[in-house]
Amino acid sequence: MRAGRAWTPAELRQKSFEDLHTIWYLTLRELNKLLTQMHELRRYLGKLAQEEEDYYLAKRKQCHETLSNIKRVISERQDAITSLESLAEQK
Repeated sequence: MRAGRAWTPAELRQKSFEDLHTIWYLTLRELNKLLTQMHELRRYLGKLAQEEEDYYLAKRKQCHETLSNIKRVISERQDAITSLESLAEQK
C-alpha cells in the first residue's frame, strides 16, 4: 500500500486562513480515523502485520507533518503582522 504525502509549507503559504483551518480539521479527522482503525485492528487481530503497521505509521507521520507545517505557516504570518505593526508604530 502506498500512502499520500504531507502538505508542504510552500503549498500551505498559498492558502487562505479559512483553507488552513479546513485542512487542519480534515487532517485531525484523518489522524483520529487512523488511530481508531489501528486500535480496532489490534483489538480484533491482536497484532498488525508489519506492512499494515508501516502503512499506519507512515500515514500518522504525514498527518503530524501537515499539522506542524500549518503551525509554522500561521506562526510566520503572525510574525509578519507583528513586524509590520511595530514598523507602523515607529513611523
